[in-house]
Amino acid sequence: MTKALPASMIAQLEALGTALVALAHEHQDASLARLEQEVVTVVRESLPTLLQEVLQASTTSLHPSYVRRPQPCPVCGTRSRIHSWRPRTITTVCGPVRFRRPWHLCPGCEQGFSPVDATLQIAPYTRLSAGVQAWLVTVGARTSFGEAADLVETLTGLTVSPETVRQHTEKQGQALEETCQREMATVVRTQESPVPVDVAPGLLVVETDGVMVRYRDAWHEVKLGLVAGHTAGKTVVPSYVAARARTEAFGPRLLVEAARRGALEVVEWPGSITRPGLAVLREVVVLGDGAP
Repeated sequence: MTKALPASMIAQLEALGTALVALAHEHQDASLARLEQEVVTVVRESLPTLLQEVLQASTTSLHPSYVRRPQPCPVCGTRSRIHSWRPRTITTVCGPVRFRRPWHLCPGCEQGFSPVDATLQIAPYTRLSAGVQAWLVTVGARTSFGEAADLVETLTGLTVSPETVRQHTEKQGQALEETCQREMATVVRTQESPVPVDVAPGLLVVETDGVMVRYRDAWHEVKLGLVAGHTAGKTVVPSYVAARARTEAFGPRLLVEAARRGALEVVEWPGSITRPGLAVLREVVVLGDGAP
């Protein structure tokens, strides 16, 4: 049997329907461009409230039966009852969402916490949802931070500052670089790919060169690497790696990508039972401009 919809959710859906009907009467015989913009505006205005309704209905730690029970501290495990109710606002892909959640103060270690924050997987002081953060990083990595902020507002209706785009993009970039450094150390130490291998077909080709890129302060060389398969006279399924780095620092970075494409995979172990041979790796052609 289908559960009855909460009255508050029905009210929001009815309000949306009423707004759409009014829009249709107000814009009789309007162009598609006008209608799509008007509908997007109306729907966007309703999305935060609808998300709040779903959040309230789906989050167990907001239900009255749960709220009445003492909850364990995530640090020391001591249980405590609600100390107060605190508001929180998160900018989501649906718009700004505001809700109140129970706040606990641990009597053991004096740590403040909310089970709702843990359920929703939102860190302390976070003001943007994971979805919005992903949007900012996607556009921030492709253009200037100012233009990225304008694009986000144009395409989604969300207003963010260029500085916010910069912070989230550079934070993600730093995390990716830290991962890359760990992978570089692993492949140099083990001579094996530190990530799942995606073998390139045919002859493995590794190419490397550098290009000059204009930064704010001056021109800088960016090292580029291409790893691909070569079969039937064609270079296929290429992958790329790039970094503003010295040659000796770029080498391990390119090796990680080459290893991921199968450069360090053993293809045979020639020899006999009494005299096993060395491992034979697949053939690789490396093209460069003469740098060590």
